Amino acid sequence: MAFVAQAGGQTAGRGASGGGPGPSGVALQRLALVLACGLVGVLIALAVLVFAPPRYRASAELALPSPAAAALAEDALASEPVLRVAARALAPDEASGSEALARLQARLAARRTGERLVITATGDEATETARLADAAAQALLALADLPAPPPPARPDTAVADRLDRLTQALREAETQLDRARAETGIAAAIGGPAVEPSQLADLQARLSLARVRTAEERVRLAQIERLAASGADPDTVPEVVRSPIIASLRGELAEAQRLERLAATELGPRHPRLVAQRAERRRIEGQIRGEFARVAAAARQDVARAEAAERALSAEIETQRAALTAAIDAVARLRALEQAAERARTALDLARREAAEAAIPPAVERPAGRLVSAAVPPARPEGLPPAALLALGLTAGCSVGAAFATAGGRRWR
Repeated sequence: MAFVAQAGGQTAGRGASGGGPGPSGVALQRLALVLACGLVGVLIALAVLVFAPPRYRASAELALPSPAAAALAEDALASEPVLRVAARALAPDEASGSEALARLQARLAARRTGERLVITATGDEATETARLADAAAQALLALADLPAPPPPARPDTAVADRLDRLTQALREAETQLDRARAETGIAAAIGGPAVEPSQLADLQARLSLARVRTAEERVRLAQIERLAASGADPDTVPEVVRSPIIASLRGELAEAQRLERLAATELGPRHPRLVAQRAERRRIEGQIRGEFARVAAAARQDVARAEAAERALSAEIETQRAALTAAIDAVARLRALEQAAERARTALDLARREAAEAAIPPAVERPAGRLVSAAVPPARPEGLPPAALLALGLTAGCSVGAAFATAGGRRWR
C-alpha cells in the first residue's frame, strides 16, 4: 500500500509538473488508490480464510454425583481409555495410535462447575465436532466403573520390620525342623506312625523266662553241691539219677560189691582175689565220684549260661528302653518343632494378609452420572463468518486507501 501511495504521489507530481490532470483526474486517481487498497484487504482476508479455516465448537454437559466425581471425570478426560473409546466412536475402522490420541486430546477441553462438567470439542466440521463431544461424554460414562490407579504405596517400616522378623523366625523354625528330621530319621511326628514298645515287651517276657531258668539251675546246683558235701546217695538227686553214665557205674558198683561180699565169705581178708575185688569197687566208686563232679561242673556251667543269658537280656532291654525313650523324646521334640514352625507360618501369613489389606487404597468415588445435554452441531463457526471477514478486509483496505489518498492529496494540490 505504501508503494501504491508512493505511485499515486508520483503520478500526482507528474500531473502538477506537466500541467497535470484536472480535479476530475485527481478524483479518479484517489478512487483508484482506495480501490487498490480495498483489493489488497480482500486478498489478505482470503489468505486468512485459506490458511486459518473457521473452527467449530460444540459442548456436552454431564451431571455427576459430587464435585469430587466431577474433578475425577475432568482428570479422566485426558486418559488413554477415554480417548480410545471416543476415537473408536468417531472412526471405528481407523487405528487409534498415540499421535491420533494426542491430536484428539488437543481438541477436547473440560470446564467444571460444582457437580456439572461441560465437555467442549473443537474441529473443522460442525457435525464431526458435535460427535466428538458426545463420544467423549459417553466414554466418561462408560468407563465410570474402571478401577482408579492405586496411589503410590507408602513404605511402612514397622510392618516391613515385623514381616522380616516373622520371616526370619519361620526360616529358623524350618531349619531346626529339618535338622531334627535328619538326626532322628523321622519324616513327620504329627500324623506319623506312633512308637510301639512291642519289641521291648517281648524282651521283658524272655527275661522273665530266663530268670526262672536261672533260678532252677541254681537250685539244681545247690542240691548237687549239698549232696557232694554230705556224701549222701547220688540217687536222691533226680538230675544225678538221670545221668546214664552214673546209672551204668551204679550197676557195675552193685556187681562189684556183690562179688566182694562173696569173696569175703569164702576167702581170707588178705586173699588176692578179695583184694582185687576191693580195688575194683574203689575204682568204680572213684568213677562215680568223677562223674558226679562232672555233673556238678555241668550244672555250674548251666547256671553261668543262664546268668549270662539273663544279663544279656537285661542289657538288651536297657538298650531297647533307652532307644524307646530316645525315640519318644525325638518324636515329642519333632512334634514341638513342627508346631512351632506351623505357628510361625500362620503368624507370617496373617501378617502378610494384614499388610495387604492395609495397602489396599480406600474406595474412590467413581464419576458415575448422566448426560444432561448432548452436543448440538454449531450453526456457524467461531469468530466472523467468511463474508463478514471479506467485508472487513475490504473495509479495512478501503479505509487505508482513503487515508493514503487523503495524505497524498495534500501533495497533489
